[in-house]
Amino acid sequence: GDASSTDVAALDAQASELQQVTVALDSLKESDDMAAAAGGSVVVTELTAPAEADASEAEQAASEADTQAPMVVDVLSVASSVSAMEVSVVAACPVEVGVVVTVDGLQALVSLSEDLPSGASAPSPCEEVNSGYEGNVTLACSAGSLLVDVSGCVPQGCSADAQATVTLGSTTSSVTPGSPLQSGISKTMPCTGVNSSYSGDYSLTCSFGELSVDISGCSAGCLRSSVLNVTVAGRVASWSPSADMASGDTEQKSCAEVNAGYVGQIDITCFFGVLSQNPSGCQAKPCLTGDVVSLSLDGQTQNVALSSDITSGLTGTLDCSAVNADYSGSVLLACIQGQVTSHNTGGCLSNCPTSLGLSLSLGDLSATVNPSSVMQSGTSEYNRECSEINDGFNGSYTLTCTDGTLSATLACTQLSCGSQTAPVSITVGGTDGSVSIDETVASGSTVDTLCEEVNSKYTGLVTLSCSKGLLSLNAQDCGVLPCEPWHFVIGTVHGVSGLITPTEQIPVGSTGIGECGAANIEYSGDVELACNEGQLEVLDTSSCRLTCSSYGSSASVTIDEGQYTVSPAQRIPHGGTGVQQCGEAAYGYGGEIQLSCDNGVLSVEGVDCHPEWCDPTLPVAATLGGVEGTTTPLERIESGATGLADCSELNDAYTGTLNVSCYAAELTVLSVDTCMRKCPAFMSVDVRLGIDLEAWLLPEGSITGETIEWNCSEISSDFVGNSTMICWNGTLQVDTSGCECLEQRCHESTCLWPLETDVQLGSAVGKVTSEALYILMGDNWTSTCEDTIAGYDGDLLVWCMDGVLSADPSGCSPRPCTPGVANLSIDLGGASLSVTPESDLQSGDDFDLQCASIHAGYVGNVTVTCSFGNLTADVQACEMTTTATSSTTSSTGTETTLTGTGTSITTSITTSITTSIT
Repeated sequence: GDASSTDVAALDAQASELQQVTVALDSLKESDDMAAAAGGSVVVTELTAPAEADASEAEQAASEADTQAPMVVDVLSVASSVSAMEVSVVAACPVEVGVVVTVDGLQALVSLSEDLPSGASAPSPCEEVNSGYEGNVTLACSAGSLLVDVSGCVPQGCSADAQATVTLGSTTSSVTPGSPLQSGISKTMPCTGVNSSYSGDYSLTCSFGELSVDISGCSAGCLRSSVLNVTVAGRVASWSPSADMASGDTEQKSCAEVNAGYVGQIDITCFFGVLSQNPSGCQAKPCLTGDVVSLSLDGQTQNVALSSDITSGLTGTLDCSAVNADYSGSVLLACIQGQVTSHNTGGCLSNCPTSLGLSLSLGDLSATVNPSSVMQSGTSEYNRECSEINDGFNGSYTLTCTDGTLSATLACTQLSCGSQTAPVSITVGGTDGSVSIDETVASGSTVDTLCEEVNSKYTGLVTLSCSKGLLSLNAQDCGVLPCEPWHFVIGTVHGVSGLITPTEQIPVGSTGIGECGAANIEYSGDVELACNEGQLEVLDTSSCRLTCSSYGSSASVTIDEGQYTVSPAQRIPHGGTGVQQCGEAAYGYGGEIQLSCDNGVLSVEGVDCHPEWCDPTLPVAATLGGVEGTTTPLERIESGATGLADCSELNDAYTGTLNVSCYAAELTVLSVDTCMRKCPAFMSVDVRLGIDLEAWLLPEGSITGETIEWNCSEISSDFVGNSTMICWNGTLQVDTSGCECLEQRCHESTCLWPLETDVQLGSAVGKVTSEALYILMGDNWTSTCEDTIAGYDGDLLVWCMDGVLSADPSGCSPRPCTPGVANLSIDLGGASLSVTPESDLQSGDDFDLQCASIHAGYVGNVTVTCSFGNLTADVQACEMTTTATSSTTSSTGTETTLTGTGTSITTSITTSITTSIT
């Protein structure tokens, strides 16, 4: 296997090879083969692993790149150089400015050897960054900045004369690849080039310019001077290789050279310098094809050659006919080490010649049959025709020979009659004809045929008999043919023709009826028919009248004071009645409408209709909370009644029921006002007791009307009792009336809600209000100044004393203007400038800014003032210059530090300006 590979398949292969080596060495340790090969006695007392270094272990050692000291960069020097650089799209890159380059995880600061113009590039060796790579890093200058391209760096290869040391056994050699190798590429070389007694290949691998060796593919061999004692069935002969053998090589020695009574080859294998034998290929010598043996059978003796090999110790056979032609079967022969030692002719049986006859009887006849050719004992002649014995029979029989005696098995039957049998001539009603059959009829049986096959005007049966394949007339019962219900005649009813059949059998010479609708479906009534010698004739169609169909007939019907149109569910014949479901005429109504038909005119005879209920699966549409949807009744609602439907089916955010009304299977929403919004999970509400404030979270979704109890002590340890939280139409409401204060001071000089006090900050006055139901005397809390008066930072201290609410504003101060938070865009002459302080600017402080920093066409100063965290600007002192100029400037994201009166600020020009100034 590949010792340098670390994937699962490679590790499994290495483990398998090492296991094979261990088994082989253990076998040598326990056997005498090694001792025999050395000509003496050898005892293996210890097995030692090879001394060569493990290549995979070397690969896991830390590389030079892993242990290289980190790069040191003088950040201040680099920053100083960058700040001094010219900022321009055509600025060059000066020689003193470098760039950090990374090649395969290693970094180095690379500098130019000379100034590089913008748009130009220069190479720098890759090995200056990572010594394991070659090629060049490309440094490109763009507007004074260096851009890096390391795609030209590739791992260093190994030269053709790079050397590595290989040790195989006691031989150590210095080897070279002979041709350049790229990093990561391996080359295999024969192990014999280092030690001629070794086989296989070793590999040379180049990695970042370093050459490594893997000798796991090399195996030790066996010399031609080695001697092995070979044993075959107790006989021993010595053997030596014809030439040096590599480990794993195999040679063969003939078994007969060791023991003449055996054939085959002995496999001799060299394994890590030790010879071993496998005599399993040796077998006792067989009796070979062509060997001659003298045999006798029934007075005849013959010298017969074997027709196939016989394995020694086993038996074989010869055809008895090779000894005596009048016999069949096999002679049993026994073979011992190439010699036939005995034979047995008990398996030889006499044949049946063609002259041997057998008498057979079939029906009233007998016949003698003979084999068509010589039959060996145990063989049969199949499918001999029974007609050989009696021509009135079909089928076959089988003739069998058993040790010179014939026997027969009969499967004969009398000939049947069928489609191939000659027809019978008969006369029916003065008409002559012949009758045949299509089915197969056994001999001695009868079959019936129709009289009309001879004379179409007659009916009845002709009976035929079958005897040994011949048909004859047995009986005849024929009469004149009547007109049957399956007979038909073409008739025309009101211009439409069709096939008319009798409703029942009509005797010859009589009349009957058929249906008008059979010829013209739009009519009903009877057609008069006559039967003359089996032929139908239409006599009269005057009784045919129009029917009322579901698609062509309709009538007006009144249902629940409404007018509707009704058609029959099925065709109604003239003079007949029918029905239609009320719902087919008027949706939502049950019951039936009674109808009648008079020559195509439909009439309503009776109406039994009633409005139907509304099923729980019947949907109704409505809008709830801005969401359109459908809902269904909670249970069946009778027509004319009202019921309830589920609000959540319309909108999942709601709960409860809404009222719907039902009439004639149609629902109407009466009102959705009874639907209430749910409270979503984790909805919160603030609860205060005394000065303690607690945010309550709804643990899971709650429907309207559900209440949750809380212990008052969970809000404030000064209180006992229970408070409740209830969800009401999507909002949480808290009732703390059940909370009682344990402290005496709760009842003496408390500040009861609602109580407020005035707070003055500067010229502004605000109010602080107690949010709790009552605040204990001496309790205090803090409130943000911003909540009381906008523009102030800090906290107010609020307390209750003798029922009076007081506040201390000393912790509040005007909000300063903070860099990046307080921003102001100053517009001047179509140009704008974004301004923010460089450091905190106290409220009321200001600074000046040159008008030209906003617009080059203006002179004077802009005064920027901080007021409670917000910046304001006064541009009234800016005046336009008197010289007419045209200026176009464009800058995006450029920050400029401007110095006003005693204040440093940072500005950012955020728009492009094009102005024309006069």
